[in-house]
Amino acid sequence: MAKFDVTPRNETQTREWFVAHLDEFGYDVAESGTAYPDYILRDADGKTYRVEAEYLSGNFVAHGHSPSGCDFVVCWRHDTPLPMLVVELSTGKRYVPGECDSDTEPVPAPKPFDWRPYMDQCGTERTAFIMAMADDLRAYDEYSQGMVQPRMRLFAAQARLEAALEKAGASAALARVGKLHPHDFFKLIV
Repeated sequence: MAKFDVTPRNETQTREWFVAHLDEFGYDVAESGTAYPDYILRDADGKTYRVEAEYLSGNFVAHGHSPSGCDFVVCWRHDTPLPMLVVELSTGKRYVPGECDSDTEPVPAPKPFDWRPYMDQCGTERTAFIMAMADDLRAYDEYSQGMVQPRMRLFAAQARLEAALEKAGASAALARVGKLHPHDFFKLIV
């Protein structure tokens, strides 16, 4: 797997890394959003897959996702066995359910805090927060959907430029910098 200069530290960066390297996995994005699952991916044969991206595989459980809602999970670090295929992006390893996950370190689930007694006293503010969150999620969904095509064009343009640079004799320089996010690559060339 190609190196990436920006090491993800959260779910958003993991998603960015995954999309930047999507061609290495043989998929394209049919749909992208903020609701579970994060992606509907399509392979070369047109088959679609529901995919959830997480920074840690254990977040799949912590976020309360149902295994029946997705086909596989991509994560930066695999730390919890799951009942579906898990692709650990930092190593390129694939973990198949039922096979040995002995090198994963289980992370205990935190005991949830009971907010109900406090929320009963904050009804108006709670309702306003829930409405604002719904508006924010809707706006982010629209933003995400609008970003898929431009982002894919950006990655394709970068790949073409890297190929042209290689053909022009800059192979050694490209090898030194490794696989960069387009924003970092842009800083190098301007």
